Amino acid sequence: MTSNMKTPHVLIIGGGPGGLTLAQALRKQGASFQVFERDLNYDSRQGWAISLHWSLNELASQLPSDLGPFEETSVLKILNLQDGGSFYDSGGNKLITVGNGPKGHDDYSIRCNRSKLRAMMAQHVQIERNKKFVRYEETKDGVTAFFEDGSSASGDILVGADGVHSRVRSQLLRDNPVDPTPSPYGIITGQMVITKEQYQKELENGPSFYSTHSSKSHIFVGLKNISDDLETANYYWMYFWGDKKAAELGKKYWTQAATCEELLKLTQLVRMATPDTIMYPPLQFYQWAPYQELPPGRVTLLGDAAHPMMPFRGEGANNALLDAVRLAGQIGKHFDSGVVDWVALAKLDYEKEMLPRGADAVLKSSFISDAPAEEFRRRQQEMIERLKLGSVTSSREVM
Repeated sequence: MTSNMKTPHVLIIGGGPGGLTLAQALRKQGASFQVFERDLNYDSRQGWAISLHWSLNELASQLPSDLGPFEETSVLKILNLQDGGSFYDSGGNKLITVGNGPKGHDDYSIRCNRSKLRAMMAQHVQIERNKKFVRYEETKDGVTAFFEDGSSASGDILVGADGVHSRVRSQLLRDNPVDPTPSPYGIITGQMVITKEQYQKELENGPSFYSTHSSKSHIFVGLKNISDDLETANYYWMYFWGDKKAAELGKKYWTQAATCEELLKLTQLVRMATPDTIMYPPLQFYQWAPYQELPPGRVTLLGDAAHPMMPFRGEGANNALLDAVRLAGQIGKHFDSGVVDWVALAKLDYEKEMLPRGADAVLKSSFISDAPAEEFRRRQQEMIERLKLGSVTSSREVM
């Protein structure tokens, strides 16, 4: 930021990885910001693990060096092993292992423990917790956020990084309201702690994760973390099958009311699963391809608030963190230009790039097995061939 000018002040609603990445990118620029997190507990709703791959180089160049490398958050760091994942066909035949190339290579990836990633991004950032956003008010000179506890905060621009069910988005799009739609897939998820002997066998199936596809269903098994004494590991799994009724019925879909024992009957392919390891009620994923433009003003969105998507390609986290550093870049660029309407220009240039990129990721993240068997096999073979070539676009196919 230019030293003889006051810095912009950015209000960030949401203290997840996306919101905190924005804070870090602004910190590197010397910009002023506040982060407001609805939860009081640091680890609340932090999920399991996420893959970073095609976004890594740009993220590293735009974030402060004192954060340390992303490799510190790897689920396999404790074993000093390279991350990666393997894909299998429905017969159990390994098709390919991806994301395990050397650092700097197109096929390099890091499978980040989500809690560790958030802790890394929270360094040197003051997070105001238990701040449940209610609404905002805009004027020609700024924007003010109001919270359930009666407090408020004012700034130059407000960023909704508050997830799939974003309250910021609800107000921003109030004249053309939208709710992300439930995914058209039945989903059962579970988590279990296994022994050293057991997890060593799981590592042979895939370094950080492995996935089995058929034309009808999909199973994903991922490592969350290994205990400090190396004696146990925490794994999670997800079983998906295509069903349009899941999107139509939402919370009324049968899995939401089924017992754990009933859900277990559908997951016999997930070895070692027992009723007490099944997440209940089951997770529900949402998706929404964003509009071509957002309303003008001092409010914008990033991550799941802007473009919630299915997890099948590992696009969500990469796009959310990229949103953050690119928005920070536009804020710095236009503020330093000295123009009066720098907020409008920064928002316009950011959204002009983010919205089509997000929409493309949402559409391409739909389940690969939604096609007939013959089409599924064709898509699967195309994906494998691209992965073997090690192209930049192929690395975006992995989960």
